[in-house]
Amino acid sequence: MRGRRVKAVFIDMDGTLVHLPPDFTSAHFLQRICHKLGLEVKLERIERAFAETEDWWQRHFTHDFTRWTRENFVEHNRRLLICRGLDRKEDELNNLAERVQDYWERLPEEAGELLYPEARAALEGLAARGLILGILSHRPLHTIQSSLRKHGLTQSFDIIVNPWLADAPRGKLDPVMWEYALGKAGVMPDEAAHFGDRYDHDVLGARAAGVLPVLIDREGKYKEVDCPKAVDLLQATDFLS
Repeated sequence: MRGRRVKAVFIDMDGTLVHLPPDFTSAHFLQRICHKLGLEVKLERIERAFAETEDWWQRHFTHDFTRWTRENFVEHNRRLLICRGLDRKEDELNNLAERVQDYWERLPEEAGELLYPEARAALEGLAARGLILGILSHRPLHTIQSSLRKHGLTQSFDIIVNPWLADAPRGKLDPVMWEYALGKAGVMPDEAAHFGDRYDHDVLGARAAGVLPVLIDREGKYKEVDCPKAVDLLQATDFLS
């Protein structure tokens, strides 16, 4: 954009860089995990377990991204196992909850996560310009790393930023997350851009921090927006010219 010389680009993950198969659901995935652990359970029972633990999930995860820790996820798994009717001793139940979490942390590999078709070419083009590249996502660190390993992109990014690393409870709506990212990249706000698919988090968060937001709108969801908009990552790079 006019008046900017972009030196760093931050990229969101889900809906921007990668996506899960269209038929993915948390309940289906947990059913597969249970099967691998020798626990047979009907999908309907797992769906009820998620519904029964929804209030606990909302209290512990919705308003503070820094609570997205392995310890809290394991506790959620334990509650899900209890709700699905698993009757085990406490230490055995805790062990199963830990093993379930191991699968969740490998979600991109276990669930067949997909890289958007143009993503690799877009990243190569950005790297060829000598730009600093960073992941900026609400995902837990382990699933970010799992995704990058799966797609062979571990070396493509210079920095990784998530709410836990930045100590930013409100995630992308927290100025601390952007300050952390800019500090890691060693650039000023007007020297950075952010590509993301959500106006409410990616655009508003980046703009408030003084970072150029480019909205990735693959399905034409946003008809009129007050920011640069692209249909994919390749088109998004045009706004850096």
